[in-house]
Amino acid sequence: EVFDSVKRILGNTDDFKWNYGVCLAASGNYEDGLDVLMTLSQESFKSDLSMWIAKCYIMTNNPESAWGLYLNTNDPEKELDLLMLIAEEYYKLGGFQFFYAAKAFSSLLKLEESTSFMDGAIGASVGYFRHCTYVKSQRNASENFSEKLAEIVDMLVKLESPKSTRIAGVISAW
Repeated sequence: EVFDSVKRILGNTDDFKWNYGVCLAASGNYEDGLDVLMTLSQESFKSDLSMWIAKCYIMTNNPESAWGLYLNTNDPEKELDLLMLIAEEYYKLGGFQFFYAAKAFSSLLKLEESTSFMDGAIGASVGYFRHCTYVKSQRNASENFSEKLAEIVDMLVKLESPKSTRIAGVISAW
């Protein structure tokens, strides 16, 4: 409500749009926040802007767009931040979103060796597999998870740990 009264006066300025978009997103109104943030034109917001846009994509169930932001990033520091955000947020969301968490943790491992990234990649992979098996059993569905599961298996094999190789074998056998 406060922003609505100010919007009439300052609504077309990038400063207002930045504050309004971030407030909308931070209060859980991710769709409207994304709409506002996408209208920004000033370069001064670019460093934080991609993080907020990624968060909005994540929370509005648009993983391909969030992943695309990461893929189009040329700044190594921002790349790391975006991967961390994608990995952590999709891990928390669970379900089919574990797939993107696994991809992000695997990509983080390529940038920096870390047992927490390894555990995250393995855990998200198992979470995705578990969700696939649950959905298939509940819906008696003919849904095909094979393409993404094949990507998960490939990622697990490339981790080159006994644990990830064992899990890859279990998923492949399913």
